[in-house]
Amino acid sequence: MWENNQLINAYNIYDFDQDNTNPGAFDVTACFEDNESIDFQIALTTPTVRPLPGLRRTAVQLLASSITQTIKISPLRLQNLQLTWTGGIAFLKGTLLDAPPITAKFEYNPGKMIQQSSQGRFLNNIITVSDCATQCNNLQGCTAFDYCSASQVCRLATLPPNSPALAIMNNSNCDFYPLVTTNIQQSDLQTAWVALKNLVFGTGLKVDVPLSGSPFNRSRSQPTRPDQKITLTARWITDQVAPVNGRTAIDSLTIQQFTARPGTQGKGSDDRISGVSVDDCAVACVNELTFTCQSFSYCYTTGTCFMSRHHPDDDPSFLRRSPSCDTYRRNYTSDYEKFDGQTVLSATDAIYQNVISDSACAKLCNNYNGFHCESFDYCSNIRTCFLGRTHYYDVPKANIKQAPACAHYSRSYMADFLSTAHKVVQLRDNRIIQDVTAQECAKLCVQEPGFTCMSFDYCGNVTECRLSDASVSSTGQVTLQASAYCDVFSRQYTAGALQSGDSTSSGSSTSGKYSSGSMAGLGHHTLGYQRLADTRCHLPLLCPT
Repeated sequence: MWENNQLINAYNIYDFDQDNTNPGAFDVTACFEDNESIDFQIALTTPTVRPLPGLRRTAVQLLASSITQTIKISPLRLQNLQLTWTGGIAFLKGTLLDAPPITAKFEYNPGKMIQQSSQGRFLNNIITVSDCATQCNNLQGCTAFDYCSASQVCRLATLPPNSPALAIMNNSNCDFYPLVTTNIQQSDLQTAWVALKNLVFGTGLKVDVPLSGSPFNRSRSQPTRPDQKITLTARWITDQVAPVNGRTAIDSLTIQQFTARPGTQGKGSDDRISGVSVDDCAVACVNELTFTCQSFSYCYTTGTCFMSRHHPDDDPSFLRRSPSCDTYRRNYTSDYEKFDGQTVLSATDAIYQNVISDSACAKLCNNYNGFHCESFDYCSNIRTCFLGRTHYYDVPKANIKQAPACAHYSRSYMADFLSTAHKVVQLRDNRIIQDVTAQECAKLCVQEPGFTCMSFDYCGNVTECRLSDASVSSTGQVTLQASAYCDVFSRQYTAGALQSGDSTSSGSSTSGKYSSGSMAGLGHHTLGYQRLADTRCHLPLLCPT
């Protein structure tokens, strides 16, 4: 604060410390609109369940540095970074800002302009000052520009290096913008967001935080060695930010339904999407309706997603080497909860032999039409797959047998629903439950006793579950409306009927029932499966007594 040309007070609004800068002190989020920023949360695994207050600031700085250097953005574009611990998971919350406007490269001098005698290039019909700044930025050697908004005239100054300074004059109709920095050539918000997600899901975000000086070390009986550290490894990222309570986002878990083969790419594809992240590609593959998407290849250098109906396990020659791409194949057991060393379904009449893996057995269960397959047993020693209509938690305990070479898999409740992102069912909420996960919401819908729950909305920002009797598949009867933070999940199966319209049969089945489309989706290995029919138990050691 100045009075009579004398400094009487100085206030450091950024709490700036040259020797120990804190990026969090430079909060510029107020300069950006809501559509110019993305709030995000990253989950990181840690080797300790104890919060480490003494390491929090160091960990945040290391994570921010790794992110900004890898995706090539200014550190100022990461704002409000906070690190918290919940059990063995650390959560990094923050805000990703859009790139600064092109005019930020220039200094604003109102009521000024370059003298008419100075060298310059005139452009007419330039609508905004940003357009004029873009013209200067794209012209080699441009060091300043005038912009006269009333006449929409832009004049670019292209003086060579070591030339005399520009002569400036007053002009109330124009403004003068000299170049002050050249270091603002950055990607836009969506490009940076895709790069950040690819870093977490693809190439990997991992930092080593040194333990020296941490209160965590002083509690130990042994002194800290300089090389002691903890490693934080990112597992998922979401833009549906909810209170930090250990809950995970549904879309970010989609990629966990796939197993990666790095450095490979499929020979051909059935569909291609450009400008997406690797987890967006996984979501597109899972939700693909025109064909059964069995795998996808994602190329990080181009951000291109190649989806295919081929599964590499069925045809290993389908893959070729490609250093900049990874291929992700469907792992069908991801839709099931595994119970090691147990069997439930040895008395079923839907049994297949010569099944190569538990994932192949899961695929058989997913495509079986004889009844709605809720679970399966897989015994790896005899390569046998048992399909069942009963969930593990619904069978009598007497039916659960111990079998070390086998495992039981029961379908997760979420697998019975098809999601539509950023949509909600309009005005049809029969019951609302707070503070639950999306998986818990799916279970509540399936087990709802008061009405037939056909769909639910889940809002990740407030962890709110909204159950509805509205069937999204009922064309023309249900209206969906846009939502920034909520997704709608449509139930595909209820009490013996598939909502998608596939025919089913009730009662015991003595032969495999697959649609022609399902059989095509199973791949050529299905031809090697031997179905055991017309009997209740083929493995006496596993049969109920």
